[in-house]
Amino acid sequence: MLAIGCGIVCLSATAIAEDRYKFLNEIPIGGEGGWDILTVDAAARRLYLSHATKVVVVDLEKNAIAGEIADTPGVHAFVAAPEVQRGFSTNGKEAKVSVVDLKTLTTISKVDTGEGPDAIVYDAKRGEVYVFNHKAIPRP
Repeated sequence: MLAIGCGIVCLSATAIAEDRYKFLNEIPIGGEGGWDILTVDAAARRLYLSHATKVVVVDLEKNAIAGEIADTPGVHAFVAAPEVQRGFSTNGKEAKVSVVDLKTLTTISKVDTGEGPDAIVYDAKRGEVYVFNHKAIPRP
């Protein structure tokens, strides 16, 4: 009886989920290469898609590509810091973080990170950006 009850609950949950989620539209991105972490800037209504050697920026109001942030070899992640109108990408193939102007989507500078920069987080309260390395650190 317990197994039957669990089955009914699972089927009911699936039916409810099908009613709540509907495909609205598609925004063609295109391009070659792999995809990695995506980030949403809710205040600016932008979606940042890490894509091989660039970050594709999508305007969520217009459902269209707003631009690209180029020269980010092996980009893994992007984070926006809207308070200072800057964004930061982790560029794994060059071991750097790009500092980007969010209005123009141009790179202002690059900062060395050491091997394997991957995930990135912006702490608005402290005004700090944290970069995480995905390479194993050898133990002595």
